Amino acid sequence: MNTLTHRYSAFVLTIVTTCLFFTLDVRADTVIWEASSGLKPEQIGTPYSLVDTASNAPILSSGILTLDTGLDSELMVYSMNGPALAMPTAPVIEFSMRMDSHSTSFPTLRTGAAVGITTQSSVGNVVYIGIDEVFFLTSGGFQGPSANIDTDSIFHDYRIEVAGLSSGSAISLFQDNSLVLSHVLITDNANYGSEERIFFGNNTTVAHGISEWVSFQHNAAAVPEPTSSLLLLSALMCTGITWKRTRSTRGIQKRDSLSGT
Repeated sequence: MNTLTHRYSAFVLTIVTTCLFFTLDVRADTVIWEASSGLKPEQIGTPYSLVDTASNAPILSSGILTLDTGLDSELMVYSMNGPALAMPTAPVIEFSMRMDSHSTSFPTLRTGAAVGITTQSSVGNVVYIGIDEVFFLTSGGFQGPSANIDTDSIFHDYRIEVAGLSSGSAISLFQDNSLVLSHVLITDNANYGSEERIFFGNNTTVAHGISEWVSFQHNAAAVPEPTSSLLLLSALMCTGITWKRTRSTRGIQKRDSLSGT
């Protein structure tokens, strides 16, 4: 390997190393799961993680995902956590589901199905869905504002809108495009943890039940934004190409000079 080739190879290595260590911008994107796809939430391109301590697994059949826990101690919940998320300034969660049945040891605290969000460390809220009742949590994990609406006779479309990421930001629940419940994000590390999170299913050990889901989506999936890195790579590569051509031209001129042409 001549000196020119060696130096150029070293330059290319520097380019690659620089790009690997260059911090990627991350933007929030929408991730959609639909039972009609024939895939469970853990099987889609941006997969959810499943925590399942029940004796059975989630069942996907005829376009419906059934989450069935038979004991209070059993969990069956899908979630996205931490690096998989990039919270936008106004997170939105949409889902379609039906509550089939539920039982709980603490009727005013938990139900057999829930959808929750942690927007930043220790900050979030959860909507619990029972039979003909929904409610948010308040400080200390106790039941907050509630509403009596149909949840079990048919599938309903729900939407959770969050107007900010910090404690005290408004959070609203819509059913079939009608506002049914409003509250705020709460600071509570015990219930919301230290990292961003979005989940659905049975996440409590004091209730159990059967819930059926046909879709779930949110706009907080982390997607690398390549623009900055591509610009950097392009600039470095152009510099490298220019450098190589300059060196090559100089080498030709030097050889021509030596040969007397």
